[in-house]
Amino acid sequence: MKTNTCFFLFITLLFVSHFGYGQTDKIDYSLEIKQLKSAQLSDSAIINVWLKIARKISTNKPDSALYFANQAIQVADKIHWDLGMAHGYYESGVANKILGNHPTSIADQLQALLIYQKQKDSIGIGNSLREVATIYWLEKNFDKALQYDMKALEIAEKQKNTDKVSRALNNIGILLYDKKEYKKALTYYFQALKIAEQLQNKYMIASTYHNIGETYVAVGDMSRGFEYLHKSLAIGREINDKNFIANTLIVISEVYQKQGNINESLRYAEDGYALAKQIGAKEYIINASNVLYADYKIRHNMDRALEYHELYITYRDSVYSEKNHDQITHTQAVRDLEDERKNSELAAKEAKLQQAIIAKQLVIGYFLVAFVLLVLIVLALFIRANFEKK
Repeated sequence: MKTNTCFFLFITLLFVSHFGYGQTDKIDYSLEIKQLKSAQLSDSAIINVWLKIARKISTNKPDSALYFANQAIQVADKIHWDLGMAHGYYESGVANKILGNHPTSIADQLQALLIYQKQKDSIGIGNSLREVATIYWLEKNFDKALQYDMKALEIAEKQKNTDKVSRALNNIGILLYDKKEYKKALTYYFQALKIAEQLQNKYMIASTYHNIGETYVAVGDMSRGFEYLHKSLAIGREINDKNFIANTLIVISEVYQKQGNINESLRYAEDGYALAKQIGAKEYIINASNVLYADYKIRHNMDRALEYHELYITYRDSVYSEKNHDQITHTQAVRDLEDERKNSELAAKEAKLQQAIIAKQLVIGYFLVAFVLLVLIVLALFIRANFEKK
């Protein structure tokens, strides 16, 4: 249960700007493309545009983001702009993480981290540390992840950035949960909760309640577990975060199922399934369908069980198919953008060549005028000398 649900919380807490479930909204970066076509941009400005596009599209189009990040790295290296290279490696690491290229992602982030440390860029250091921790968490190397999250916490505390401190504490709690060190996890969760309440950050409060609830369930304290999960659900509804609501409904249904309370499990799973369908969150539809399949199977309602099992298989296969299709689409998008960039560069070169030809013609024209004037002056002097001689 924790692997499915805390993934949402862990990634969302770290990368709210990057993350979305079941969303297929098109990201508009036409303005950035127009900027790239301009021949007036300096190398550093072009790098910043590439990095901006990479940040915008890393979640939905990670391979395209990887292309832009690599372009930024190459040009930054050429002009010896270290921070530009660090930002490029950071975005490359994010894209590789989403693509599942974890070893490459870690290598990118460590390269970025090395430059950030040389430049004494504490924000960059903290960001890369958290990314490395996330990748190790995805690889289930919880000890390594914990090591980097502890460093990120130290940086956040030095910066006196209470928001980042709260997020780091929450993430450490999740890692300790995964290591089955539940009491330690609760200690970090409650520290994170205290800061989130001071900041009046309702989403962070709801997320921490959710984690505390799951941890109490894990240690067998169902009463407190349900208390915090329902408090989490109430705040999720208050802020109208439908992704969060759907996720929490499904988690609660799983807990009821474990208790053997199939009536309540069905009620929450059906609500979660309906909301997931409404917002198009396929990952949650898959999870809810699986719970409903098991519930109806326990009830010996094999028709409904089969119905939800088929839905589970259909959506699971659909997500897999979409990922394959996206890879093909993104690859074509990269080619199209490369063609646009080459055409833009060619047009700029042609314009420069035309300007050089015009300049050359002007120089030749000026030379001819000067030559004619010189001949006329010499001729005038010659005529004058002959006239005086006569």
